[in-house]
Amino acid sequence: MHLDYLDRRAFLGSLAAFASRSGFANVEAGLRFGAHTPQGKAMLEIYRDAVTAMMDKSKFPEGDPRSWMFQWYIHAVRGDRSKASEIKRAYPMAGAVGQLAEATWDTCEAHHVSSRGQDYFLPWHRMYLRCFEEIVRDVTKRADFTLPYWDYTDAAHRSLPDEFRRKDDSAWKSLYRPDRNVFTNAGNSIDQSGMSIDLEAMTARYYSDTSSEAGFSNNIDGLLHGAVHVSVGDAKGMGRVPWAANDPIFWLHHCNIDRIWASWVKLGGGVPPASTMNEAFTFVDGQGKATQLRVSDVVAVSTVNYDTYIDKRPPGSPPFPGGPVLTAGGLRFATSEALPLRAKAKVADLRRETGTGPLFTSGAGLKAIQPETPLYIVLDGISGDAASEDSKYEVHVAFGSQMPKVGSPESLVGTLCLFGVGGHGQHAGHAPPLRRKVSFLVIGAARTVLQAQDSNPRVVLIPSGGVAGQAQVGRVSVVTG
Repeated sequence: MHLDYLDRRAFLGSLAAFASRSGFANVEAGLRFGAHTPQGKAMLEIYRDAVTAMMDKSKFPEGDPRSWMFQWYIHAVRGDRSKASEIKRAYPMAGAVGQLAEATWDTCEAHHVSSRGQDYFLPWHRMYLRCFEEIVRDVTKRADFTLPYWDYTDAAHRSLPDEFRRKDDSAWKSLYRPDRNVFTNAGNSIDQSGMSIDLEAMTARYYSDTSSEAGFSNNIDGLLHGAVHVSVGDAKGMGRVPWAANDPIFWLHHCNIDRIWASWVKLGGGVPPASTMNEAFTFVDGQGKATQLRVSDVVAVSTVNYDTYIDKRPPGSPPFPGGPVLTAGGLRFATSEALPLRAKAKVADLRRETGTGPLFTSGAGLKAIQPETPLYIVLDGISGDAASEDSKYEVHVAFGSQMPKVGSPESLVGTLCLFGVGGHGQHAGHAPPLRRKVSFLVIGAARTVLQAQDSNPRVVLIPSGGVAGQAQVGRVSVVTG
């Protein structure tokens, strides 16, 4: 298939020329604004017009690569149909557009078994945002458009923006979706879901998984990203991968995830490893044609621009490393078998793993760990079925023989979200399960409690909401950085 490659320099040059003629000062920079700001609200009006047009089958039939359905299906085909059947339905005659659908649909990185790896989660979605932004510009003939972001990391903006909740408004109804949690569409804070809406992922020192931490990409995906999805939508909305991109808030959510990544990089964080840089992915450009982008095209912070960035990491974040990625961890305690997640609290009893070094040979436990040494709880091999994605668990350290209670601040480390663990689309049901990994930096009171357990640490996973399906954590570890 012929591919039209996106020339970013030429594209930005055309925008700059448009800005000069039209007086749009921010076009050259491609500045993205918070949806709560005056500039962001102006962009939301353009966005609304684009969504309305893209959903109108008389203007953009489902088979048009710029239609709402086609763009939704790039992320994942709806859960009650297969990719093959939808391509056959939309394109009964063989042709180039059907081939484009074959190349682009169901390609969301990190959420399908066939994904190339977790390292591609962030660059793939950055490409997706960029190309979708182009389509909105073309559909609305507004070259000044940039996607606004929903800044739910600020408690003042943790409710779904009002523009997305106007069910009966003739102008705004295209942004409304019924497949959301009741409290979300009612305008309540999304943290009512019981999930942590926080910046835990920014405590990471590395982009990728290491022996001591899951890394930024794993954590932003498995913690905040997933928490927002399940806090907003239900099983036919944002709460499931196959349906998520049908909700217009999806794009503002991922715009904010992208901003958090850019902020972390600006503060000293890293990008995917060099081995990923030549990987290419196929999308659709503003003219509805195939375009390819490589990871190297989008990883630099200079490729995105936001009106504000997060200017500091959470308290207790360890400094970024000055040397190479660690290949061997320090002291480690781990479970010897998988931990099933069910309706009752599950206690993980951890045992010291064999190793070398003074801490191992001396028999020292967690009490010997110095305050400046990072200490992590790592959950690895997280898997489940689609039904289990509605389950929520709090991760606690145990008080000796006492069982922590839900919400106990002295022992709470974070919340575990199972969004996306079930495998989806053409991969669901017949492929190996997805296996996720997340880690939590243990600080404050919880660290004191954990270190007091010395050589017999215990981690407790407590259900904090409805529990469904079959899920498990393959391995629970306590690791020094």
